[in-house]
Amino acid sequence: MRVIYYIFFCIAVIYTLISLVLGGIFDGLDIGGEGAFDGFLSGLKPILIISFSIVFGGIGLLTVDSLSWYISLGVSAGSAFFTSFLINKLVVLPLYKAQSTSSPMREELVGNRGTVINTIPENSFGSISYCYKGNTFTSAARSLKGERIEQGREIFIVKIEDHVFYVKEKNRLLIDDYFKKI
Repeated sequence: MRVIYYIFFCIAVIYTLISLVLGGIFDGLDIGGEGAFDGFLSGLKPILIISFSIVFGGIGLLTVDSLSWYISLGVSAGSAFFTSFLINKLVVLPLYKAQSTSSPMREELVGNRGTVINTIPENSFGSISYCYKGNTFTSAARSLKGERIEQGREIFIVKIEDHVFYVKEKNRLLIDDYFKKI
């Protein structure tokens, strides 16, 4: 039994060290990715597998000499399942929920206010910042009618196409709407 516990514990430690090293390398090269299983196994995330493996192996190594093999197996498996369950409920699920709610949909942004952070030249691009659900985002922007909008001006997001925000200056929007009604 001791060999099985060592295998689980060592695999988890080696995987963690490799992830740490490769994560640093991939971050430096700006290579990203997310690992998870699809379909029936979608609840199995690498962090849960590794946490199960390290707790199972570690508790097993601690109890293998003092308890009978089947009690040691039960205690280590139960501890590993419980730890993985807690990590999933208290860490993984809240992070996934936060990730999915902080990314705005394009339709939700149209009509929102923002501020020009880099002047938008005539018929060219600048950048804007806007707030969505308490988070501040920036994006490339163009004036809807091609006019210049100075840095610091308040704007409204009118439409979004190909990741470019088309905006109108706040005062211009009110004046244009007034003349359309006449």
